[in-house]
Amino acid sequence: MREWGSEAVTFLVRSALLHSDSEDERLVSLLLSPLAELSSIPHNDVRAKELTALSQILHVKGDRLRGSWPLALSIVGDVHEGHGEGLVRAAFQCLQLVVTDYLPVLPVGSLPAAIATVGKFGAQKAELNVALSAVGLTWNIADFLFQNKTRLADGLSELPPPLPPLNDVPPFDRLWLAIFQRLGMSTLLYHVEC
Repeated sequence: MREWGSEAVTFLVRSALLHSDSEDERLVSLLLSPLAELSSIPHNDVRAKELTALSQILHVKGDRLRGSWPLALSIVGDVHEGHGEGLVRAAFQCLQLVVTDYLPVLPVGSLPAAIATVGKFGAQKAELNVALSAVGLTWNIADFLFQNKTRLADGLSELPPPLPPLNDVPPFDRLWLAIFQRLGMSTLLYHVEC
């Protein structure tokens, strides 16, 4: 039953998004939300179907997700070491696609979530190659921030308010701090284990 149910949900979401020409952000989020809700199911087979559907959606419609990027990033980031190496790799492939192909179309407000998701993969212990590749993705994001500083700084007003110690830090600098914090956590994790 679980297998049929997950197959039906992923098929319907994928079909609706891939065959819809709608540019309505609310409709896209509404269609993607059942896929995101599958993340709460702990079974590996369900997560595998969910990630396969998301990968297909990203390949075909990733440039049109707009306001649905937080949902897509949450699906990718909900994979943890308990899911096994295969699912960690599948989720990371989706994340690589986001960072390498869709970073320019990612809303500025989704950049902190992208940095956090990349950092999560950099800190995981299930798959060393994924952790090392995540550090490379972090550098890709840093390069993107550097090259697009002017454009990004203008749109950073939509970021959530900072935590108390960061009240005086400009929003763009908070993104840099998040990158360096994630790099430091990844480095510390593997330095301690060696």
